Amino acid sequence: MATTISSLRTQNLKDPTAASETAEAKKPELSVAKPAAEKASDKVDNSAKQPVLAEAPRANVAAGGSATLRHNIEAQLESGRIGNHPAVAKLLLTYYPNKAKTVSRAAERFLMPASIMDTELRKATTREQAIDILGTSEFRRRVFTLEGGLGLYHGRLDEEMDAQFDAIKEIEDKIGAYTYFIQMKKNAADAGAPEATVKLYDKKIADARAELGKLIDENWTLNDKGQFPGMKALVRDVRHAEFDSYKDDRKLIQKAIKKEAKDVEETEYDMNNLEEGIHELRRDLRKVTTFTEFGNGLFQHDAAIAPIDDAILKDPVASSKYMNMDPADREKDPIVVSKSLYAKLQKTVLDLGAIKDRGEAIHGLRDALLESKQATSAADAEKQAIALLKYTPEQADLKGSASKIYEAMKSEGWLKQLRKQLTE
Repeated sequence: MATTISSLRTQNLKDPTAASETAEAKKPELSVAKPAAEKASDKVDNSAKQPVLAEAPRANVAAGGSATLRHNIEAQLESGRIGNHPAVAKLLLTYYPNKAKTVSRAAERFLMPASIMDTELRKATTREQAIDILGTSEFRRRVFTLEGGLGLYHGRLDEEMDAQFDAIKEIEDKIGAYTYFIQMKKNAADAGAPEATVKLYDKKIADARAELGKLIDENWTLNDKGQFPGMKALVRDVRHAEFDSYKDDRKLIQKAIKKEAKDVEETEYDMNNLEEGIHELRRDLRKVTTFTEFGNGLFQHDAAIAPIDDAILKDPVASSKYMNMDPADREKDPIVVSKSLYAKLQKTVLDLGAIKDRGEAIHGLRDALLESKQATSAADAEKQAIALLKYTPEQADLKGSASKIYEAMKSEGWLKQLRKQLTE
């Protein structure tokens, strides 16, 4: 079970070797609505300050609380008192209306996906609608980006930020379980599987939905101040974290991506194994794309740089949403890489994802057929599943399909070229 932020803080306060229990060091439990005391580390990295961009789009983040509070937030946004992206400034003013101040660019990277999560969840007017929003691709994408950023900094900041990683990962895991069972039921129903097999997923979906409901009840229901306790804790901990200077933080992210790419190059993945081979390769490659997305404009691509393959620039992936980069207008020194190399990366992730989806459909339906007693053995169940899903022999050959992609990735060596560009 993931460590909760509340339990970690309670343990720290009881530990005589923990940080000093002065007013500056203490942080409240999630259930406490009173804002945490400011501490010296909350000082802004002035080298990263940038003015609010008048042309930057504003996220529709509902402030909650009283009409006066909402008016004050809008007025302060207009005044430009908080020198962050308007969406981040609004988030800070929502959760720290009296103590909000500009945060560093490093902190802003965390608060950008958080602001979108906050916006999306405020669209719910009922508990059930809130649970539905957690399951949307837009919300999950931001959770995944935030989780990636917290993972990148894990062990580099403080225990509170490490606990935030556990908390956000728990959300992502529970959303993943819920959406997985929904997709498996859809696969079974669309394939015309026996009714007993399709209905088997109803309880699994209900149980997974109940787990999401617990998250909503515990930390993601608006309090009387118009604040989500879970978001309040996240914003607080990001504000208190002691980030490096802009230059050093840029270097940290750059090195992390290079390391992930090198680790993939040096790891031998087993294409016979769906979860620990094919899916693991995809997950590791996705870390690279997640870190670039977390950079929030730090990374850009250019078609004129080291074009390795004209064909990839004509592939649909090159003009897809997966190639979109946040604007670099809040960056002092953006990192620019080859568009063709980045397109290769994204296409490989997508192609492996399609194989993973087919594999999960086969294995999920196989297991459901067995559990619902519609098959006598795993081999029989898998044969039935492939037939029901109408997969061709080539589509069902997960190893063969994945091996082609994997071998091409290794022989073309574009990961090494990408690493080299990140060094220049």
